[in-house]
Order: sequence, then C-alpha cells, then structure tokens
Amino acid sequence: VHTDGRCALALPHWWRPNRTIKLRIRGRSAGYRELTHRNRGKLSLSSELMLEVQPVAELGGTVRNSGGEPVRHARIAAFATRAGQPFGDKVGETGTNEAGVYQLFAPPDMPLLITVTAMQPNVMRFRRMDGVNDSGALHPDLLPTARQVQLAANRPGIACDFTLADAAAVIGTVRWPDGAPVSGLSLIHI
Repeated sequence: VHTDGRCALALPHWWRPNRTIKLRIRGRSAGYRELTHRNRGKLSLSSELMLEVQPVAELGGTVRNSGGEPVRHARIAAFATRAGQPFGDKVGETGTNEAGVYQLFAPPDMPLLITVTAMQPNVMRFRRMDGVNDSGALHPDLLPTARQVQLAANRPGIACDFTLADAAAVIGTVRWPDGAPVSGLSLIHI
C-alpha cells in the first residue's frame, strides 16, 4: 500500500476481462482492524475498488484472582462511553488464554469502559475469531470488574491488568412490601 492509500493487486495469469471470478482481499496492519473483502462476479478494470479501513488501538494485560492466580476464560469487553456511561453495542471483545493474558482491539480516541467477567470454560476448547473461548455462562466464584480507559491509535501494547475479587455468599431475608417475610420462595443461582 502506497502512502496515498492506493495499492495495485496482481491479477492471476488466467484472468480475462468480464470473466466471473471470486475475489478475496485480506489485509493486516498494526494500526487498523483486519480487513477481509470478498467479491463474486465480473471484475472490470475500468472501475476502482474502494475499501474502507477502521483504525484500531490495542490493549493487553493479565487477569488474575485475589490470590494472584491467572483467570482462564475471562471475557473482556469494551463499550463506548458518553458522560461516563456506556452506550450502544460492544466495540471490542476478547478472552484470556491459559495464562490469563488477553489482547483487545478497540476503536482509538474515544472513552471506553472495559469490563472483565470470569466465565465458565468451553469444554470443546473452541476459540472464536475475536478470542472469546468461554461457554457463555458466568463463573460464580469471582466478581466482575470494570475500568474506564482511552486508547490511542498506533500506540500498541498499552498494559491494563485486572484483579477479580472473590465472590461472597449473600445472606438475608426476602420480605413483602409490608415487611412480612416471604415463605415458600426458591432462589436459583444462574
């Protein structure tokens, strides 16, 4: 890719004008989200293919429990914030590896809320493309945590370690609005 953003792709030796082809372009750069473009159909030399790339920032670190042990299968998610409050969908997500280490890619130059939640392991040891490797069920023994950060483009390797506190038992009485205790109630841990 040239400094002006233009690039030239060599066409295969068998290519002929107006022939139906499948085209896949993949690109990786430390400062941008990975790009994959697929095209099926006729490729014309007279048209210009414009692909939009998104800048990305990197956040990495380790997730540990209160005893200093690495937390495997923790899910790390990034949410954009406005006035200190998260809004919209997740803008990045990943999971920790066996050593409790994670690498998260998220949009740069915007305030983010990073949440870390211990999860149950995936018995199939499957890891999604974004690095999440858990079963989707919360781990009941560790409490989630969160931190506000702001990442910058082209400044990889920002370290952000997290420690998850041990969960404690909740003991109490469930009462009706008039103060009378509720009987026959079952509490279910999800």
